[in-house]
Amino acid sequence: MAIFTRMLGKASDIDAARIEKEFSRILVEGETVEKVYKVIRDYWVFTSKRFVVVEKHGVTAKKVLYHSVPYTSIFRFSIEKAGPTDLESEITIWVPTAPKPFKQKFNRFLNVHEVEKIIVGSWLK
Repeated sequence: MAIFTRMLGKASDIDAARIEKEFSRILVEGETVEKVYKVIRDYWVFTSKRFVVVEKHGVTAKKVLYHSVPYTSIFRFSIEKAGPTDLESEITIWVPTAPKPFKQKFNRFLNVHEVEKIIVGSWLK
């Protein structure tokens, strides 16, 4: 089901420990990967300090673009939880310096409120 969901462009969660090794070169001291969502070959990564969108380009996906946003730069976000007949949830994150918000559809079975806890928890520290 996860493979089919990713093919439709909806995010599904993957084990954070699995991606932590790949991220080890960009994490700062004391930063840990808390939650990871994968869409086809791109990632939405929520660490203990920031939100990172990883876009893999090209046929071999060796060209990688990282959008790194500290939680303090997120000024607004919205979560649209899937209803009984909906197939997906959606998260939108606004950053003042980005031309448009980061927006992603998520598998309806994911607990999208985990993202809310991560962002709001970082604001309250």
